[in-house]
Amino acid sequence: MNINENIHYCPSCGATMKEKQLLCPKCGVCCDLFDMGIDCSDNKKSSSEDSRTTAQVAAHLDGNQIEKNIQWTKYRTRQSHGFAAEDANAYNERLRGKNVEQIGRSNIKNGADRITDGQYIQTKYYQSAKSSVAAAFDKNTGDYKYKDNNGNPQILEVPNDQYEEALNYLKERIKNGDMKNVGIDNPADAVKIIKKGDYTYKQAKNIAKAGTIDSLKFDIKTGTIIALGSFGVSFTINLGLTLLFRKKNGLSVSDAIKMSLLSALKSGVIILGSHVAYMQLLRTAIGRKIAAIATIESKRLVDAVWTTETGRKVITNIAKSILNKSVTNEIAKDVVIKNLRTTAITQTVMFVATSIPDTVSVLRGRVSQGQYLKNMCVGGALAVGVYLGQMAGGAITSESGGWGAIPGGLIGGYALHKGAQLIGDELCEDDTNKMLRLVLLAKLQLANDFLIQSQDEFDYVDKNLSYYKVIDPEFLVGMYIEGRNNNDIKRVQLAYTRMEYYFNKAIRKRRVITLEKLKDKIDSSLKELVSDINNIAI
Repeated sequence: MNINENIHYCPSCGATMKEKQLLCPKCGVCCDLFDMGIDCSDNKKSSSEDSRTTAQVAAHLDGNQIEKNIQWTKYRTRQSHGFAAEDANAYNERLRGKNVEQIGRSNIKNGADRITDGQYIQTKYYQSAKSSVAAAFDKNTGDYKYKDNNGNPQILEVPNDQYEEALNYLKERIKNGDMKNVGIDNPADAVKIIKKGDYTYKQAKNIAKAGTIDSLKFDIKTGTIIALGSFGVSFTINLGLTLLFRKKNGLSVSDAIKMSLLSALKSGVIILGSHVAYMQLLRTAIGRKIAAIATIESKRLVDAVWTTETGRKVITNIAKSILNKSVTNEIAKDVVIKNLRTTAITQTVMFVATSIPDTVSVLRGRVSQGQYLKNMCVGGALAVGVYLGQMAGGAITSESGGWGAIPGGLIGGYALHKGAQLIGDELCEDDTNKMLRLVLLAKLQLANDFLIQSQDEFDYVDKNLSYYKVIDPEFLVGMYIEGRNNNDIKRVQLAYTRMEYYFNKAIRKRRVITLEKLKDKIDSSLKELVSDINNIAI
């Protein structure tokens, strides 16, 4: 047998096709539909998920919060547990609804680590209670080092498990006159100075390390807030869109709410999981190397933008929107560089997390490689669009608190996402659209086999197929898998079998005529017909 007998050619573009291939690999036309004069090549339908946009926006906002509230770059130093303790205790106070300012990063000599509801707090986490208390006193003069702006002593926060012992040590220091410089000479006042931290010394050490129970708990706690915020944004957006098109999709208000809740929950889970992933990553040696590379590249980008007057103004406005206060020159550059570095990491991890289902699908043969590459490109464009949109939105509204970051991210992400989707559609059509074309072919074959002729019967079948969700996304994936060796005939047969019952259901509605009841009329009519024929013959 000549091998060429097993091939045929696309009637639209002439491309070579395999024996059981009905969809042209070049132009996407279904040969049988084309022969019938039906061309569905322009029926493109996006398969993207709006939850990805919300997730990428949340990743950027999370990057801002990480850079602002967590000193992760210091978790690799000798005093890593001290910085971890500052972050963890401060975060717990935020969860209690207190107003917390972590001002310790300013590195002002003897300045407070944070201000909570106007109260200046100095955190000291050392191996022993005696060392934690001693660290608050000057080694040369013996005086208490930490004062607030009014000259009063700052609160001394110590490890949870050292509190009682630290309290006794502080009383001894007061008895020795070591706190007279801040107006404290009564040992009983020690209880007003010492604060019990929420974490023990060992827990603080574990928080600074990757892979420990304490660090995972801390990351889950810090990620929950941004995940809950994302849940609300995602639910609101999805509910609005679902209600807008619910009649077209045949959904009730209750169904729309349920679908929006599930979509929002999915976004929240992805965001929480991604937050834990990149926070754990940043504590590792690999994570630090990635951060170092991201810092270098971020600095190059910011330095390039800084060379123009417009660029300096943009960077200054972005820094202002991040800090909610005016900063200039090198401080503004440093803020944007650090924010860009952290956001690059969070966005990348989020992109990988949202791409995992596509990666698993291509490895299992559930989607084509072309579809996978297209999804990756569209997802990458989404991440870039979200970042640029949020930066632009924050910069434009920097004078009013930077409120434009979220809507800017949504708009930027949506714009680049749709643009990439349109370009991707021109280069590689979605697998879903190809399968839908074969479903239409199967439907036409069924209509022919069951002699469906009236519009009412066609409408009845379509309503049933839609109501019972006969052709859902999972079935389309199953169709693709069934014929992944370019066996489109097998795919059509699968769709034919799937819909056959509903065509049977349609013809069962036809009125049945029983010939037995018309026997006498048929006999009489037959005799009259014979008589008429005989008369004509004569």
